[in-house]
Amino acid sequence: MVNDYLVPDDVMVYNTDRNAVLIMIEHTHQPVELQDGIFKLISYAPHGNLVNGNAMDDESSEFQWHVNFVHDTNLHEGEYISASNYNCYSDRLDGDRFEIQIRYHRKIDAFRALGKILGGARDYMVLTAS
Repeated sequence: MVNDYLVPDDVMVYNTDRNAVLIMIEHTHQPVELQDGIFKLISYAPHGNLVNGNAMDDESSEFQWHVNFVHDTNLHEGEYISASNYNCYSDRLDGDRFEIQIRYHRKIDAFRALGKILGGARDYMVLTAS
């Protein structure tokens, strides 16, 4: 009776053998203050969905999000802005990269934004919504 609500349905079931979204960050091309932290996150990523962008081939995952960071002193403490070059992944033209730029004021804001992106990448609905 307790597990009745845990029965998987069509929405809950998807391929867990590989990550649907691969987050790619070329850590050596990011602001120096973030490079060590990004490298450590890549090294210890529990789901294997965060990788160094220059170490992967372009066919390793169906969905690839390329993330870059920009330090922006015009933002207030606690603020960050993340934006992509397309409104959604399905708008992407063949051969184009889906890029996400994170503008941040403090280092912690950059990592908060990355955490949101990592969480979103694990959400099955991000791949099914238009």
